[in-house]
Amino acid sequence: TALAGNPPFLELLDRVRTTMLDALTYQDLPFEKLVAEIAPQRDLKRNPLFDVMINLFEHPSAPRFADCDVREVDLPVVASKFALTLYVDLRREASSLSLVFRDDRFTPVWGAEFLDQFVLLLEQIDEDPARTIGSYSLLTGRARRLLPDPTSEIDAAPQVPDVDQP
Repeated sequence: TALAGNPPFLELLDRVRTTMLDALTYQDLPFEKLVAEIAPQRDLKRNPLFDVMINLFEHPSAPRFADCDVREVDLPVVASKFALTLYVDLRREASSLSLVFRDDRFTPVWGAEFLDQFVLLLEQIDEDPARTIGSYSLLTGRARRLLPDPTSEIDAAPQVPDVDQP
């Protein structure tokens, strides 16, 4: 999805909708033929067209994100066909996000932070969907504690190479 021009979220959503509807006109095209036409660089460790999949299940009367409580739940380990698959199951009684990823590319700590960032993003979008994409933050509380304050002065002297040394 093109993010050119830092569009408001609602405009981006419209772009994605248009792209998806355009893509659906080709849904009957066999996958093998599509891969042959595009002729991507092949790598047996990767899917030829994409590495990330989002699988959305939406049920009637699904809650708005502001109405959700977030908690971490341990699930059985499942092998991932793609580098990353996000399952979003929206239900009135309890919505869930499940992340499945290749453990040769990502770690459980990374996965937990990814989900925290995604929930933070959804909460901000739910609060004000008219904001531009670049105005939303992915900086979670955990990340904020780990990163230095960008407004503080750096105490160390600048590292300048000694030009007299070989």
